[in-house]
Amino acid sequence: MSGETWSRLTINTRHIINKHIFMKIYDLHQDLMTHIRFRDELGQSHQTSFEDIHSSTIDLVIATAFPFPKNDDQLDSSVPSLITEELQMYCEYLTEDPGWQLIENVADLNSKKQKIILHLEGLNVFDGSDESRQQLDDWVELGVRSIGTHWNVENQLGGGTLQPEQPLTKLGHEVIEYLEDKNIIFDLAHMGRQSFADAIKLTNRPLYISHGNADAVYPNVRNYTNEQLRAVAESDGVIGVFFANTFVVGKNNQSKIEDVVAHIEHIKNLIGVRHVAIGSDFGGVVTGGVQDLSSVGEIENLLVALKTCEYSEEDIEAIAWKNADRILRSHLI
Repeated sequence: MSGETWSRLTINTRHIINKHIFMKIYDLHQDLMTHIRFRDELGQSHQTSFEDIHSSTIDLVIATAFPFPKNDDQLDSSVPSLITEELQMYCEYLTEDPGWQLIENVADLNSKKQKIILHLEGLNVFDGSDESRQQLDDWVELGVRSIGTHWNVENQLGGGTLQPEQPLTKLGHEVIEYLEDKNIIFDLAHMGRQSFADAIKLTNRPLYISHGNADAVYPNVRNYTNEQLRAVAESDGVIGVFFANTFVVGKNNQSKIEDVVAHIEHIKNLIGVRHVAIGSDFGGVVTGGVQDLSSVGEIENLLVALKTCEYSEEDIEAIAWKNADRILRSHLI
């Protein structure tokens, strides 16, 4: 991106909230219920709510059931019951609010209502026992249609982000086969790099990373290398760029919208705009957000910034929702 373009972007973002691009958005990752329940305890600013999403142009959100054990141990025995509790809360809310469509199959994506897909972020206590296998089946029965096998820490399926050299285990292979067989969306976010490399050999579906950024723009083990991004493109997959300050520019710097655009620009130039989507991580941002892009109410600012950088309407629409829609349909068939 030229210096002139960056200058235009910086100037325009000063007044970006006064501009609008009324285009629907698919947000591939929000810790919605956890944020509603524990925002104050986590020391977060307001990022998202059901009401905020209703008032936005977000047409579909993938919302997590994320366990929050009191000892902050993701391997604690209480985790399965905490996941079930959050899933039941989602179901109760969606039953009371007819404005939402819970996505259970590919046909539901055609609904005119605002749509929600329930996601499990990390199978960290899955041990392959009959009990844990039944628990997984029960979660799918409750409506879960998206699963990420990891959240940062090593588990019995393989390495998380913090264990980049840990390979996928035999049990990890079995779980991925389960997700393939059940047409459950398989989310590669938070997998360690070696487990990621092992996992992508097991799926014939387009690779899907709900929320991740480019390691070449800001080096961090949580971000994705050029090699990983090329693998996404080779499968015709997608990566949702996310808005956590720590993984955009680093926790000691304040990120701006143009910094998020830098990640999008790198991915677009490396593998093509067809493989870029949005996975905000609203509700899960605990170390600071992006200036003017720190809540659902500001998500449209990203599209305005892309337009400022002379992205075509077709490319903006692809990033906003069309690329994500293509991948979700390929996983949910």
